[in-house]
Amino acid sequence: MTFPEIIPTGVNVKNNNNIVTHNTAVYDSIGTNKKTPEWVLRMGNQWSDERKIKLTIDNPVTNYWDLGYYVLQLEPHIYTAWEEGGSNGEGFTLDGNTFYIYDDGFFLDNIVLDPNEWGWAHFQFRLYPQTVMDEDRGQQLFRFVQYSAPVSTGVEEADGGFNFLLNLKPDTAYVDPHIDSLNFVIAPNPTSGSTVNVGITTNFTTSSATLYIYDNWGYSMISPMGLGTLTEGANSRTVNISGLSAGTYTMVIVANGVNYSRTFIVLNE
Repeated sequence: MTFPEIIPTGVNVKNNNNIVTHNTAVYDSIGTNKKTPEWVLRMGNQWSDERKIKLTIDNPVTNYWDLGYYVLQLEPHIYTAWEEGGSNGEGFTLDGNTFYIYDDGFFLDNIVLDPNEWGWAHFQFRLYPQTVMDEDRGQQLFRFVQYSAPVSTGVEEADGGFNFLLNLKPDTAYVDPHIDSLNFVIAPNPTSGSTVNVGITTNFTTSSATLYIYDNWGYSMISPMGLGTLTEGANSRTVNISGLSAGTYTMVIVANGVNYSRTFIVLNE
């Protein structure tokens, strides 16, 4: 570094020929929900004189535009300053006070701010609704840079900047964690027979399932019944209940350490 860094950062940029973009926000995928979180960036006039601000954002890897776009909103007083400065800029579609950017070349210019006047810029990257993330689209780097110039001279200097790095991975890279699920139906219910059919549906395969039957006081009414291997999907077992008198009972299936229960009724013959 040729000169020590001081405030404002624009002087550092000029003295050391170094755009100040130390910060990078990284987001891993927008494939599933089609949009990133909204980022809020501080922008404004850090100088001691009135300045006109220029805001630019560029994308060195341009294939993002085949997939999506981004939106920008300015804090109201910053937006008003842009309008009062002539609404200068290129590369956007304006809807109300929201800027929609669909390609490279975006900038907003002649945002005139008083000394130490600050505001916020809100960004969000979005995929088109029809975009299908069926493969890794790599990294997309967007660079936000603010420039400013004295109103009298118009000679722009880079004040600082911020990077956005999007890792556009396929939807299959983000699958929900597996959670065991087991449901079963007892038929007929109520029953007056000596057996019932138990239809079991699971989203996993296990060989450790066991069936129990308890009365209303929690006493076991049959010897624990091993169900053998349960496969993912539909399974069926027949359970002998000939030793049960009329009443209400709870059938419990224990699989992979989890209890699944249903109530059934035995009628008088």
